[in-house]
Amino acid sequence: GTVSHQHELFDQRISAVLAAARGEWIALLQDWGAPAAGWCEQILESRSLSCAAVGGAVENEGRGILNYAVYFQDFGGYQLPMAEGPAICLSDVNIAYRRAALDSVKHLWERRYNEVIVNWDLLRRGETLWRNPRMVVHQDRGRLAFGPLIRERFLWGRLFGSARAFELGAVR
Repeated sequence: GTVSHQHELFDQRISAVLAAARGEWIALLQDWGAPAAGWCEQILESRSLSCAAVGGAVENEGRGILNYAVYFQDFGGYQLPMAEGPAICLSDVNIAYRRAALDSVKHLWERRYNEVIVNWDLLRRGETLWRNPRMVVHQDRGRLAFGPLIRERFLWGRLFGSARAFELGAVR
């Protein structure tokens, strides 16, 4: 019932989906994001690229100051206009992985998927992450309340912090 438990359950479910999926490319969306027309075609066109993953733009469809605050905090870097090309990060709300690349880091997502850990490891292995501004999703979180949103942001910040700590290692 807590925000952190819901997020952990969500990450575990993504792991199960990634393990069950059988395609050459595995695409992820989230329930708050609706793909724009041509989204699938953009992923199919990406097959010709030599990249591990392709991610696209995230546009805000939500109304109200809290929706805009969450959008800019989470997805401001994925807002259109967005340059196409190699990237150091891609959002898990609009991403497609090449199956072979995803399998090469399976040990990182087989229990709980975290795009930061997965994507950074792919980069460290010399893989390319690619941004495609024509691969667009529209995000709408619906009606948000300040108190629950602050708790969510705090817990998700801790989750990102733990991913950073995992990446840096105990000594550093």
